[in-house]
Amino acid sequence: MKKLGALLVGLGLVTGSVFAAATNSAVSVNAVGFVNKTMLNGQALLMTCNFQKVGGGTNTLLDIFGTNQLAQNDSVPACDLVIMWDIAQSKYQSYAQWTDGKFYKANDMVEWGNSIEANPNVPVGTALWLIPSSTQISNKVLTLAGEVVGVATQQINVVSGPQLMGYPLTSSVALQDTGFAASGAANNDSVPACDLVITWLGDRYQTYALWTDLKWYKANDMVEWGNSILATNTIQLGEGFWYIARNNITLTEVSPYYNNLK
Repeated sequence: MKKLGALLVGLGLVTGSVFAAATNSAVSVNAVGFVNKTMLNGQALLMTCNFQKVGGGTNTLLDIFGTNQLAQNDSVPACDLVIMWDIAQSKYQSYAQWTDGKFYKANDMVEWGNSIEANPNVPVGTALWLIPSSTQISNKVLTLAGEVVGVATQQINVVSGPQLMGYPLTSSVALQDTGFAASGAANNDSVPACDLVITWLGDRYQTYALWTDLKWYKANDMVEWGNSILATNTIQLGEGFWYIARNNITLTEVSPYYNNLK
């Protein structure tokens, strides 16, 4: 337990008793915790939930956000909007919470008016856009909670094309330490032939491409790419990103903390 306690402190998490007090929920025998993410007023947030569902299974939107964190209204602009990327159809799907606390599809006013209830699964490794409501006047702190992902190795299918992703383990990770390169991500000296990681900085994107040395470099434009600026960023707990793959790969990530969970 000493090792586990040190692990949770290092990850910025808490033990089960604190988690229970914070969420008024029962907890399992597995390690649990939470992380807070701030949705700035007027700024989109690209986020992920690096936790498993408490008690097992895959999180849904309601598991992640509950019924008391996001703005609810009968008018979509007054709701906090959750936007997921539909990989199969290469398009966004928006969801908003009505005043009954349930999520409904909200791509447009016709869809919203049809009251199509939905509570999609959000597997670990999937990212979401959050758009603050038009009525939000101050920053909002959101709590993402659940069980620590307790596997030695995590595998995620990455398909050719764009997808919203998050690190599929319960920790932060340096971009250079992710498993994309070792899992067969496309590398090249030409950006259009590389796999890309695109992070959101709150008001702009930062693109990284995988060069032939299997390291990530900044690649917002050809000048930046030509300057060979090595990526030094860390993907934080709760941070989502775009990933553009040139081919299908199976991402394999080795847990940096699994042995401490035993």
